[in-house]
Amino acid sequence: MQDDTPRSDPPPATPSPGYPPPGYGQAPGYPPPGYGQAPGYPPGYPPPGYPAPQVYMMAAPQQSTFAILALIFGITALVGLGIIGGILAIVFAGNADREIAASGGWRTGSDLARIGRILGWVGIGLWSAFIVLYILFFVGFFAVMLQSIPSSFPTATPTVTLAHWLLSRA
Repeated sequence: MQDDTPRSDPPPATPSPGYPPPGYGQAPGYPPPGYGQAPGYPPGYPPPGYPAPQVYMMAAPQQSTFAILALIFGITALVGLGIIGGILAIVFAGNADREIAASGGWRTGSDLARIGRILGWVGIGLWSAFIVLYILFFVGFFAVMLQSIPSSFPTATPTVTLAHWLLSRA
């Protein structure tokens, strides 16, 4: 009965013809050991047993969150939040400037903070002018309305008010 399993015989003790015995010189066609790329490995990879080269990457500077908030509140100061948005834009721009100066170059966004501060001041100015004009309009409107009230309005009696006078006319 014959066994069909492959046999693993030990390798021959003598080297193959054309190669020097182990430990006696270098085999022809191969570089000396320890120099150049290890055979059988693609270029750029170290041979086994050697550590991989260290690659250090620098983190990119980040935008300051305060600068972004200053820009957002500066824009909203013009469109919706008015004076409150302008004040918030100016406060956040100041915080952004301090944060950027203290970061040593790791934070950016000074342009965003500056634009947010400018938009904040413009928003405060425009909304303040709007409020003043609004008040002046209604003061003028009521002044005209009061002049059109008949002169029979009893102004000498302090207890009589405009509401009493209007109710007595109804």
